[in-house]
Amino acid sequence: MMSNSELLEITGNELVHILRTPRDQYTSAGCVVLDCRPFLDFSFAHICDSGNVNWNSMLRRRSKGSVVALEWLIPDKALLGRLRRGELSPVVVVDERSRSVSELKAESVAQMLLTALQNEVQTQLCFLQGGFEGFSEAYPELCSNSTSKHISTVEPEPVVTGRRTPAYDRDGPVELLPFLYLGSAIHSSRKETLAAAGITAVLNVSSTCPNIYEGEFEYLRLTVEDNLAADIRACFSTAIAFIGEFLLLKHPNLCAV
Repeated sequence: MMSNSELLEITGNELVHILRTPRDQYTSAGCVVLDCRPFLDFSFAHICDSGNVNWNSMLRRRSKGSVVALEWLIPDKALLGRLRRGELSPVVVVDERSRSVSELKAESVAQMLLTALQNEVQTQLCFLQGGFEGFSEAYPELCSNSTSKHISTVEPEPVVTGRRTPAYDRDGPVELLPFLYLGSAIHSSRKETLAAAGITAVLNVSSTCPNIYEGEFEYLRLTVEDNLAADIRACFSTAIAFIGEFLLLKHPNLCAV
């Protein structure tokens, strides 16, 4: 029997055995699979019942390889609590395609997660050899595939004679994260669409789109020309601060337009 602190590398076949083991045969509340791939990749396809663990590249760079707290990587407080109490075992970490832990870079999400788990959690840790890519090729029946989630629009699409509505305007804003949506000027002009998504704040990155519902939604307008010469980097810190403010205040959602 391996000690709780020891990291075990497992094959796809061994993960299948873990996933198909009846819960009543576990000495714990069951296993959990933590997928370290980017959020959009995870949203498109992932191992069934797995959870996404990701940390944006800017914050990874700022960490400069230092140890990252588990709560920074796992925003789900309920899951975080269960992990810290040792209720879930084994904990399986999955990345895109790494064949071994030795291939992981220090700044990779998978390595940061493994380090945080080893420091803070008493459980059996496993790393999937070959990552999601290898597992999904061998066991597609144990993976979930879906198209990007969209919020349906309530209002009918405007009809303009001789013109087709661009594909990105036909549906609602796209959910990038549980609190963050990406939309267009058309989406931001539809109060019912914003309300349907639970959006309360709009980051307006445009030189021409007005803040239509001021007084009803919180707005930040950053005037950016829609051309290749525009230097959008100058707006990053202001935009990040605006998004961060609404996260700290626990506002439901933010829409970037």
